[in-house]
Amino acid sequence: METFTKANPGGYADWLQPPSSSGEDGLVRDLVCHLALLRETAQLAAVAAMSWSEVGVEIRALATDAPELIVLTDRAWRMLPANPYPDPSRMLDHFRLLVELAHKYHDGTLGGRLEDAAAEMGLTVALFDGELNPPKLVLGGAVTKLKAEPHVKVDDHVSPDRCGRIYFALDSGGRRFVVDHIGIHNYR
Repeated sequence: METFTKANPGGYADWLQPPSSSGEDGLVRDLVCHLALLRETAQLAAVAAMSWSEVGVEIRALATDAPELIVLTDRAWRMLPANPYPDPSRMLDHFRLLVELAHKYHDGTLGGRLEDAAAEMGLTVALFDGELNPPKLVLGGAVTKLKAEPHVKVDDHVSPDRCGRIYFALDSGGRRFVVDHIGIHNYR
């Protein structure tokens, strides 16, 4: 333990190794734990470095794989490759959670209000935006009666260029979400 601590001041070895363990087995276990932490850090850095074009591919795949749960409007498809929201990976994480929420909506397993089910998953969803007059949604070139007022708040109480939103409509007939906006809060 002392050898590891000298080589890695401030490391986690003293937290990871039980007080009763000693010897080379303990050092090997610590090394394996630290390598796992380093691998996770590298994976997180790779995810954080994703571009909007990469995230756009992921979001499109999620929507394409589950059209019974969630679909993207023509507008949403167009905005994915070069989006102004500054943290593409964060938006992707929220979109993935929205797909999970759409699954519960589709199956009727929300267990209560949509906002409450979202909160349990770590999403903040608002059903209305008083300052918004959303346009009718266009799917496959056809104008629908749907309007996207519900939205996921990816960030809130930040500068407008960092305030992320995913606006969607509830398609009650198809029991799915129709996403019209993925990006900063400037939904018009």
